Amino acid sequence: MTNEEYLYKDGKLLFYYSHEGEEGNEWETRIYFNNKGIMFKSSVKANGKELAAKDFLTEEYKDFKPNTPNILKNSKEYQDLFIKSMQ
Repeated sequence: MTNEEYLYKDGKLLFYYSHEGEEGNEWETRIYFNNKGIMFKSSVKANGKELAAKDFLTEEYKDFKPNTPNILKNSKEYQDLFIKSMQ
């Protein structure tokens, strides 16, 4: 199960949140963006453990590293879809 949230201000993504769960495991990702779309802070937790940059280098956690360009791309697609649904 995956839940995602996107928070915008004046059409620009400011915050992204993802919560995933599978077979008793849980992952949370929070990413904060400035008004130019540049990430300035992120937080990733795996089963309650806050992951550090060095953790993403390990085989166990390498897939948990946030893919910021992909998040921004998906954000734009969802935003466009939402706007079209309101017309």
